[in-house]
Amino acid sequence: MLIADSILWGDTQATAGAGYEVALDSLTEATARYSDIQGGLNDVLGQSLLTWGAGNQDVDPGFCDPDSDDYHLASTSPVRDDGLNADVVGSYDIDGDTRILNTTVDLGADEFKACSTSGDCDDEDICNGAETCSCGTCHPGVITDCNGNRVADICDITDDTSEDCNANGVPDECESGVLNALIASDPVGSEPGEDPASDLWRRQNNVVRLTFACDITGPGSGDVLIREMEAGTGDCDPPSYGSDVSSAFTFTVENNGNNDPRILRIDGESSSTLDHRSWYEFANEGDWDDMAEFALQYPV
Repeated sequence: MLIADSILWGDTQATAGAGYEVALDSLTEATARYSDIQGGLNDVLGQSLLTWGAGNQDVDPGFCDPDSDDYHLASTSPVRDDGLNADVVGSYDIDGDTRILNTTVDLGADEFKACSTSGDCDDEDICNGAETCSCGTCHPGVITDCNGNRVADICDITDDTSEDCNANGVPDECESGVLNALIASDPVGSEPGEDPASDLWRRQNNVVRLTFACDITGPGSGDVLIREMEAGTGDCDPPSYGSDVSSAFTFTVENNGNNDPRILRIDGESSSTLDHRSWYEFANEGDWDDMAEFALQYPV
């Protein structure tokens, strides 16, 4: 057994060998090198079975907050850059960060990554978005790895290794029944209850572009409704709707900047398709297969 580039510190397990950082029996031989072991060789049960190699030390590793189970290395940790690169297993640490960031590997499961502010720690690591700075170390905002590929989920999504069609920060392969979500509109439409959107006809001549999180195919007839909104009877009464006029529009799938078919262009056939000084709602109420429901409202 090889113990390398590791931190063994603060063992409290109540079993045989409790209180020792390393406990070996007659059936086990091991080599320890380039590791931080509390108590050094004196804290090894079965010393004759352990080969004590080069680079070992006995120093507080400087975890961020071990009482709260935060075992990331602080910026002042004395075990940074103290490992042996030849013994590194895998390319990433526990957060999905590149394993060797500063020439020599750090001891322990975390590779220290310096940053100074909260937000996007824009560096040369595999993931440049949705990261936070904690204890002088940069980490993805949500450190999860649901697909078990040893890369943080947020990095899988940012690097396009995984799709996130419902835009919830979880790779789609870790969920079932994922629906493709609307993520942007041009012009910007207001959702029910929000402030009014920009005038549709005056700005875009009855053209709306809807952008989705994943690839789309065009909707069938009546899948996307376009209806005039009529006033309700009271302040708390939702509006009623006129007839669907979507048949007077054409629906075309366009590519985004990455050449992915994720934009639905909706064109009115003439400037008089929609009545002036009226409100209209563009909505999917579940008829468009594999697409999440949405409702956008526009004044004309």
